[in-house]
Amino acid sequence: MIKWAKHYNFTRELPEHGRIIEYVLDGGRMGGKSHHVAQWIIERVSTELNCNAVCCRANATDLSTGVRALIVKKIHELGLGWRFKIPDSDLTITDLYNGNKIYFRAYEKAITRTKGDEPQGNVGIIWVEEGNEGRSQIMLDSMLTTYYRHMINGSQIFFTFNPMPNPQHWSHDYYVKKRLSRDTAYVWCNWTHIARFLSKAVLRKIIDAKHTNEKFYRFWYQGEVVSFDGLIFPQWKREKHYVDEQFFKNSIRKGNVPRLLLFAVDGGTKQDMTAVAPLVYMRNNQLIMLDKYYHNPRKTQPLAPLKQATQIDRFVKDILARYHELKYCHTAFVFDNDSGSQEIMLQLRASYGYTVQAVSKKEVWNDIQKFQDLLDEDLFYLINTGGYKDYFLNETLTNDPFIDEIESFCYCPETNDIKKGQIEHLLKAVIYGVKSIYSDPRVRSLNNDFLKKIGLYSNNFNY
Repeated sequence: MIKWAKHYNFTRELPEHGRIIEYVLDGGRMGGKSHHVAQWIIERVSTELNCNAVCCRANATDLSTGVRALIVKKIHELGLGWRFKIPDSDLTITDLYNGNKIYFRAYEKAITRTKGDEPQGNVGIIWVEEGNEGRSQIMLDSMLTTYYRHMINGSQIFFTFNPMPNPQHWSHDYYVKKRLSRDTAYVWCNWTHIARFLSKAVLRKIIDAKHTNEKFYRFWYQGEVVSFDGLIFPQWKREKHYVDEQFFKNSIRKGNVPRLLLFAVDGGTKQDMTAVAPLVYMRNNQLIMLDKYYHNPRKTQPLAPLKQATQIDRFVKDILARYHELKYCHTAFVFDNDSGSQEIMLQLRASYGYTVQAVSKKEVWNDIQKFQDLLDEDLFYLINTGGYKDYFLNETLTNDPFIDEIESFCYCPETNDIKKGQIEHLLKAVIYGVKSIYSDPRVRSLNNDFLKKIGLYSNNFNY
């Protein structure tokens, strides 16, 4: 019952005795890499004796909902839910017939802490999903060294990832060297090779990208490392993502109810701007930005943390007064973890009793890609409010700073990295919110660790 693209024939190169084959899977988004590896893991675990699997990502937050969610989804798609024991929270899935297990492990930790992660029994497959998201190759190699002693004849290691746009990133050199090994099979497959598995809507989106932004298309869907001098968020389209207030109200009438109102904050108290993005997470996984709070001390004057907290509290009350549908919605804040934001966060907690959390483990490119995925999945919308209210001046300004930021946020052609000196405060606030709510927008999985911290998560929330 498993559908395979011919490029993903993992039985072509069976390991000789005493060898382990490593597969480096390349080719850009929508190439089917993760889905095919997930299916292969389920097939081997359910048909072979003494063949356990280990699925890895760098961070535990992404691991628990990203790669695990995809494995669970594939188990149910293949009609094998009856065969596997899938606990709600445990990071181990067990085949009830042969006892094989699928373990989920995070490798971004101290090297000395890997021994506690050793599985019971032999390991037939290791899958390193998003194999370039770690801070360096050291942690990844340390994890693999731990598992080598458990691997058997016929074992396979899979590395799936999308190339980083920064050519200096450690992963480029790391995987080039792996490809030169006699024990490595290189698999390159892009969307054209699995087009028959893709919906017409997805195919239209890819073809549109090819015609409108060739560099983005080559990087995103072909997996090429290209020199960018353009926008980082070409997925953003005003005609698609910029909607009126009625869009939100109509969604609620159709049963798409709000689950969480999260105020994401990038704050400063002296010479830096303070930006707040009110984000509503909806039942169908959409994220709707209702308005924006923006204070520029260079145009007015710097504000003390208590004064900033007072104005943000007024902003929150105005949002709740405008949208009565949010009256009983769970409300929380997520802040940047720099000192300026933390001072405002503590004042909001002490003076007004809000539920607040600082964003954890900021990873610039991974966080940006998560927002790119959200836009690419058409899960983000911005309400057109005709401007925003400056609470210090007590007047309404007609420009939209978020649109100014997202439509000008770009790469530096010399370094192929984010251009320095850009204004990005509301954009950063939104990225913090997306990072906090979602683990992987592509599979509609949530950041359960963050939801627990703000007192929201339950086993019935993620549906």
